[in-house]
Order: sequence, then structure tokens, then C-alpha cells
Amino acid sequence: MPATAKSERTKKTFQPLQVMGYFWLVLGIVVLVGSFFIKETPYVPQIRGVVTNIIAGSILFIIGLLSILRGKTTKK
Repeated sequence: MPATAKSERTKKTFQPLQVMGYFWLVLGIVVLVGSFFIKETPYVPQIRGVVTNIIAGSILFIIGLLSILRGKTTKK
């Protein structure tokens, strides 16, 4: 009996929260990398665009990490 209980715990299952976490993590990295390629426009100064991208990318990155960690801890 203990062998079957152990194999059930280690069985791989689909974790949608982890998949969403990887998506947000990658999107956050893309936004952060995109911060290096911002150009100034007549309406938006460069520093405002860079700060906005860094804030948005950081939020996406943190949400992605939290979703991945939450998906790993809530296995049924």
C-alpha cells in the first residue's frame, strides 16, 4: 500500500496555474527587455516610458513567479 500512495503523490498532473505563471513570467521578461528599445516621442518623454515599462514588467514577473510557486504547492 505505501508504494501506491507514494506513486500517486509523485504522479505528474496538469497544473494550469503553473502554465499561466510561465506565460506571465515570459511576458514580464519581454516587457523588461523592451525597456531598452524605447524612443522618445513628442507626447511621451523617454524616462516616463522606461519607468512605466519597468513597473509593468516587474509586476508581470512577480505575478508569474507567484503563480508558479502557488501551482507547485497546491498539488492535489
